[in-house]
Amino acid sequence: MSQFVNWSQEWIKAALPGPVLERIRAYRAKANARRFEAEFRKQARREWQLMLRNWEEASPIPPKETPACHRVLIFPSDPRAIVGSRGDDAMITAVLEAARSVSPDVEIDMFCEGDGEGIATTMGFNPVAIGPDRKFPAATAQRLSRRRYDTYVALGADIVDGRFGARIPALMLIAADLAARTGMRSTILGCSFGEQPAPELKAVFRRLAPLVHLNMRDPISLRRIEAFAPVRPKLVADAAFALKPGRLDPAAAAWIERQRITGRRVIGVNVHPMLVRKADAAWLDGMAVSLTQALSEVAVRRNVSWILLPHDYRENFGDLACLRRVNHLLQARSDVEACLLDGAHTAADLKALVGRLDGVITGRMHLAIAALGMGVPALGFTYNDKFEGLYSHFDLPQSLLLSPAIFDDPAELARRIEAFIEAIPALAGVIERRHAAVMNLARKNFVDEPVSQE
Repeated sequence: MSQFVNWSQEWIKAALPGPVLERIRAYRAKANARRFEAEFRKQARREWQLMLRNWEEASPIPPKETPACHRVLIFPSDPRAIVGSRGDDAMITAVLEAARSVSPDVEIDMFCEGDGEGIATTMGFNPVAIGPDRKFPAATAQRLSRRRYDTYVALGADIVDGRFGARIPALMLIAADLAARTGMRSTILGCSFGEQPAPELKAVFRRLAPLVHLNMRDPISLRRIEAFAPVRPKLVADAAFALKPGRLDPAAAAWIERQRITGRRVIGVNVHPMLVRKADAAWLDGMAVSLTQALSEVAVRRNVSWILLPHDYRENFGDLACLRRVNHLLQARSDVEACLLDGAHTAADLKALVGRLDGVITGRMHLAIAALGMGVPALGFTYNDKFEGLYSHFDLPQSLLLSPAIFDDPAELARRIEAFIEAIPALAGVIERRHAAVMNLARKNFVDEPVSQE
């Protein structure tokens, strides 16, 4: 029978025209892909349910002994890259500075997976493998019962609402719940919460222990999460505001000083591929041409120099793909002074650098945080619904937030940049008036306050 089937298939292949056979193969490939995708989703739902069930059954036991040393367990927003973006670097470093102010010999354990284990080890952290999702609750409960931690910190950043997937935020919230139930201080650092959170996370937030310190880094996010789930969040400012400025790059500082001697103001500029969905080479080239045209027009009219500032060095999502294009075009202009900051720099060092600038134009929110934290006005290219809440902390006008669509109109982009530069002295005054209050809100990430258990 099988011989007959094989013969039939060979006869059909020989008898049918080539284009018809290609359509049949394409249909089968699509059908197989749909079946595979359906099976994958079914398996993912099964794993999700098992994880939640195992979380419900997990029973962490508070350690009997008081910790002999200060030990912190951190769940980063990206367990594979740890500090891929300088925003993550800023938040983690701020946590370390706060911990070391209590105990200089603090030990740090870091949840990670994949390449993150090697990265965590290189950075001096003790890696804690996340492992299979279904086993995560029991493994974490066992670790918390066995290890003598006194603090758990999760970097909710811009991922806790599930906009990049529900898995990682679910795991960090489960760990936060289990940590709180052992009596540890359990904190979700100030994070954003978007308009369209992942629906499946509602069940996770609903089961979160009341003793977890759930911090939102702006009033807009606070209102959104309160409408999403029955939680009691606290309003803070981003923990990165508490980051201490680091070492000033000598070459960049010398370049800035040379511009100042000639009477020019110096403005930092940052753009990146994540400003739009699926940015391709054509968009990057078009953006670079538009931005270069706008910067060149403003430089001539306002006697301004530009320093291009990367704030994310990841290969696929980083800023250099954009900034190198812009720098190449600016260097071809004899009437414009510009430079690209070479090398990779820490968040603390970048904060020290932006403190020397007159203003910053940025697509990275944490570069805006570094600038505002140093009293320097920032004009933002918005993405992922994050900048609005940040600017509300300082009572800054929403006109300082530009949609990436503005790259389609270089003349309007030049007008908005010029208006920003003209307003810098007034904006600096607005920032100064709100600076102390925002810094106090940032410190609330690390200060114990009573958490209602009702």
